Amino acid sequence: MTEFAPNHPASSESISTPDGHSRMVKIVCLYCSHVVEDPPTSPSQCPRCGRTFPFGDDSTYSNVRVASTLSAPPEEIPCQIGRYLVERELGKGGFGTVYLATDPKLERPVAIKIPRADTGRHPAALARFEREGRNSARLRRDGIARVLTVEHEGGIPFIVTEYIEGVTLTERLKNGPPYSFRQAAELVATLAVALEYAHSQDVIHRDIKPSNILIAADGKPWLLDFGLAMRESIDESIAMPHHIIGTPAYMSPEQASGKQKVDRRCDIYSLGVVLYQLITGEVPFRGEMRMILRQVIEEDPRNPRSLNAEIPLDLETICETAMVK
Repeated sequence: MTEFAPNHPASSESISTPDGHSRMVKIVCLYCSHVVEDPPTSPSQCPRCGRTFPFGDDSTYSNVRVASTLSAPPEEIPCQIGRYLVERELGKGGFGTVYLATDPKLERPVAIKIPRADTGRHPAALARFEREGRNSARLRRDGIARVLTVEHEGGIPFIVTEYIEGVTLTERLKNGPPYSFRQAAELVATLAVALEYAHSQDVIHRDIKPSNILIAADGKPWLLDFGLAMRESIDESIAMPHHIIGTPAYMSPEQASGKQKVDRRCDIYSLGVVLYQLITGEVPFRGEMRMILRQVIEEDPRNPRSLNAEIPLDLETICETAMVK
């Protein structure tokens, strides 16, 4: 019998888009579950427990629902999804949770992604989730986690992919830059080849960032989570006015504005931000979410060699070229 976690109150943030539009929403404290209703500004701390809200640089954001860093209390881990026996949680994004599970029929480990109960089960999120399965199933290449099947249980879709053992680039970066300049260039070049293949299949990722990059046990990087992916030739949803979706610190100016149709160049920009972080140890723009969005649209990042003079000039040139507005 499949067990899905019960619904939690939706979590979101009241923000203004760069052109002044705003939405009334609420924030749920990750630590004590206190609800801050319709805040006039984005609070930095919970008024009940005083803990700092973790507005992370690596959190997927949509103006429909908030990033995973401002989430409701943790969901229950299901024992079973479909025929798959769940072992543990692997990770959680803005709209979905990924579990390590065993396929008893084929006797192999798999990764299963299901929509989050608090942010991923409203109609728009479910439609996006279904689209992720269709888009990802088109991609069959080393360097991109392969979708095995898309199934439904109790009206809830879930995506089954091959399981690749490793850690995310986010984990690798926690203790400082883990790569030499040459290693960073080689890692990003490998990702660029995989991304070029996705683009050749008419698929744009739209959420390239360290937590969506898995470093396998052999050191090879893999692209994960095409949850925000779109078909460049047929998907016009991102062109809708005031619709901002992605991860602010890694988002291209076109995505941040919410007013322009994006194409494959937004992935190149985001991969340039990853390279910037690998060689400098920090992301180009930091701060409160509105501030990041405005900086992405209006400002140029600091020159990488101004942060570390040992960065090779050619590598800096590649990084800056990828991030040209």
